[in-house]
Amino acid sequence: MRVLFVTSTFWPQIGGAEIALHRLMAACQAAGHEVEVITVRRKQAWPLHDALDGIPITRVGGVFRRGELRAGRILSAILYAQVARCALPKLRQADLVFCARMSLLAAIVVSLARWLGKPAIIQIASAGPAPGDPGTDIAASPPLLAGPVTPATPQIYAPPRSWVGAPLLTLRRQHPLGFKALLRAMRGRNVWIVALTEQMRARLLADGFAPERIIIIPNGLDEAGFRAAVPIPPDHAAHPPTAIAVGRHSYEKGMDVLLSAWQIVHAALPEARLVLLGDGPIHAQLREIAARLGVADSVAFRGASPHVAQELGAADVFVLPSRWEGFSNALLEAVFAGLPCAVTDVSGAREMVVPDDNGTIVPVGDYQALAQGIISLLQDRRRAREMGARGRERARAHFTQAQVTAQYLACFTRLVAPMDKGMQI
Repeated sequence: MRVLFVTSTFWPQIGGAEIALHRLMAACQAAGHEVEVITVRRKQAWPLHDALDGIPITRVGGVFRRGELRAGRILSAILYAQVARCALPKLRQADLVFCARMSLLAAIVVSLARWLGKPAIIQIASAGPAPGDPGTDIAASPPLLAGPVTPATPQIYAPPRSWVGAPLLTLRRQHPLGFKALLRAMRGRNVWIVALTEQMRARLLADGFAPERIIIIPNGLDEAGFRAAVPIPPDHAAHPPTAIAVGRHSYEKGMDVLLSAWQIVHAALPEARLVLLGDGPIHAQLREIAARLGVADSVAFRGASPHVAQELGAADVFVLPSRWEGFSNALLEAVFAGLPCAVTDVSGAREMVVPDDNGTIVPVGDYQALAQGIISLLQDRRRAREMGARGRERARAHFTQAQVTAQYLACFTRLVAPMDKGMQI
């Protein structure tokens, strides 16, 4: 089987969605299928043709300024048309096209696939913000949370266009014709959407997509490779209670919510420490918030680390403070590392965390409830380890890469094979 992957972002621009996509590609390749990628050339220094672990990559560039790709509604539309033009001859040869991310690019490529009679899948990687959240307007500058400190300076506001918004809402607002084209393409009986969670499926249904066209397949993790990198759990009595959060420092990830919660945790457990792994457009603002809240000495900003597994293995509790998610790879790794988790009620949280079994789930943005969840886990580390072990066993039963790959390959096979009218997956 020849599978063409089309995505607006890919290596060397790496985030959770890109990591999950690469895992899927590698697994398809290992199963004997031909895999190829077409993506956007976001930096002028990136070569047009490349390869990652033997997977051919073709990059299509646009207009650059100082080596960086220029964005904007019109420029994006032109760029995506160029990507689709490059994809057309490859589409003719492919057995199936897989579009990562719901976007104008996906609408164009899926429309071409339908015209050629090729089966197509669109994966939606993020549920996006809830209605009313400032993040629904990607051009806004929403204030960051600073506990009882009222944001009063530009330093603790999120810069506009610095976070990943709601893909469907962005498509509908910026490219309404593209959104209509996508809905039309979805009427084809060989076009499907992969949602990562039930919450994402609910968002799709609310946007008018047919339920029989939506398949739920979560992200997965190669447990053997990951666990080999996790160190033997330390003697917890020999180090202070430690919480850890991993994620991009941008508005949607809610690290400001965590710092606001941490002020309460620090007051209750002065010896506790917080480790933040990641970097991003609000990194400086987060440091300022930590200073204003008086917790800077108990927070370690470690930047983007290549040793996430080792850092997780040295912690007691994992925290996911996000405002919205798709299916958090950071949370998935934490569960496989055997950590109990304090998380906000975002997409994917309820699939991986069972309250009072392997963690706690609190309302999005409620830093006080998040603080209490963290405190309850850090105060009894023996209980926390037992909870983490239960979470790891549950993850092994549902979220290994082998299980997820099997679901995708079964889906691919049924789509590529001649289908009877009305056949369901």
